[in-house]
Amino acid sequence: MPFLVSFIANIARKRPELNRDKTKLIPKSGRFHNLIALDMNGSKLWEAELPTTSTGDCYIEISSKKPLQAISFKSYVSEIDIGTGMIISKNFTK
Repeated sequence: MPFLVSFIANIARKRPELNRDKTKLIPKSGRFHNLIALDMNGSKLWEAELPTTSTGDCYIEISSKKPLQAISFKSYVSEIDIGTGMIISKNFTK
């Protein structure tokens, strides 16, 4: 089943702002699940697990597509299961 992995880059904001289609506010604090998989109709299949439970954590870069790896704000490189969005492995890099 084909699908798209989407990365929302500028999600961590200093103050709440409306998203692009102006339907919801992006919060100013919390954890930001900004790496998601969508089916070809735009329905969400999963959102990637974050490597920490720390406030402010989010993914800041996709470092590899095969395997899917993303770098978090809290300095983890996580390998993400492409079928579920769960973390397969993570390494602290700071």
